Amino acid sequence: MIRIRTAFLLSLTASLFLAAPASSQVSSTLARDPLADKVLVVFNTRYPESVDVANYYISKRQIPDRNRCAIDAPSGDGYYLGGAAAYNQYVKLPVQNCLNAVGPDKILYIVFSYLTPDKVFDEIAYSIYAPRAIDSLVADIWASFDGNMTSNPYSTTEHSAAGDYPSFVSLAQFRADHPANRVYSVWRLDARTAAQATGLVDKAMTAEANGITGRGCFDRRYPDPLGDDNNYASGDWDIQKAAHFVQSAGYPVTLDTNPQEFDPSHRCDGAAFYGGWYSYGNYNDAFRWVPGAMGWHLDSLSLWSARDSTSWGGGAIEHGITVTTGAVSEPFLGAIPHLDAFFKDVLAGANVGDALFRHTEFLDWMIMNVGDPLYRPFRTASPPPPVAPAATASRRRSDGGSAGAPSCCASRRR
Repeated sequence: MIRIRTAFLLSLTASLFLAAPASSQVSSTLARDPLADKVLVVFNTRYPESVDVANYYISKRQIPDRNRCAIDAPSGDGYYLGGAAAYNQYVKLPVQNCLNAVGPDKILYIVFSYLTPDKVFDEIAYSIYAPRAIDSLVADIWASFDGNMTSNPYSTTEHSAAGDYPSFVSLAQFRADHPANRVYSVWRLDARTAAQATGLVDKAMTAEANGITGRGCFDRRYPDPLGDDNNYASGDWDIQKAAHFVQSAGYPVTLDTNPQEFDPSHRCDGAAFYGGWYSYGNYNDAFRWVPGAMGWHLDSLSLWSARDSTSWGGGAIEHGITVTTGAVSEPFLGAIPHLDAFFKDVLAGANVGDALFRHTEFLDWMIMNVGDPLYRPFRTASPPPPVAPAATASRRRSDGGSAGAPSCCASRRR
């Protein structure tokens, strides 16, 4: 079967690894980020490697020693901790105690180290689908009830097709303006090995120091025309606009508009920015990720565990991505963080901890973020200019088989 792959190309050069735009270049010696004072680092005392990864991160980012938070939790192997009672005993109460010791209003980001539990399952406590990402529960840790799909007060509503994106507000500013909304951007430094977990920090800081080289790789599910920005088309609108924002920042972008994904025969190497779908329970090894690479897949169970490379997110971590996010079960499409608004804010100078949390609509749910929330690759950037239509070039490829993939998620709630 012959299909068309449409590529949005920014440069006439054939070189794959291109110099980063000038706005992303920073000094090779990174100054300490004052937001390091706002990070609580959670580690599991049952596993020495968990302590080691926490210590490494604290040292590299110069996080105060008082911001260490020890928990003693079973099942640090990436599987379920247990039910809601186990979460309360082994994670929620200890982390609350740590927050109270430091000052709960002094913390903006909570980072779980390697080999800390990541999921709970309780059909009674969590009646709308039983699995929960521990990280999503901890983001709303002061709630009187661990509810189901609690609205994130920090999030915004975007209308991608219309180009309607609310102005960015940092999490620090939001919390100062709304002290009653004590929510946290929660992340984890986790991977199959401790070395891969610390590598997430190294790659982020390397990109901050040297800039990001590479390209955008975006993989829509449906061909043109996209139609209205609702139901499944809303996922493609996120991907479409994400490609445009990366393009407008000066990077070459390949946008695939046929149902097949990038695969080992049709690669997108030098990937620095990515968004695509659908690859249920599978990672296609079709990328060579550059240091600092960011992106995710719009899938159910797209990040079952950072230590399990069979899901898309776990596979991307295994193969070198620096920042990703995903769902531990069936999240509904609208609950997956919005790619386009995330890239827009990161390219304009936000750190990933703020940009991703800003565009995550629900807490007490299924989303898990992997990487360093302080990662800010475009700290000297100015906001991207308005997006202009991209020039297009077409090339043919031969694909066999059908596009039949399981349907992802329920439709977006706009």
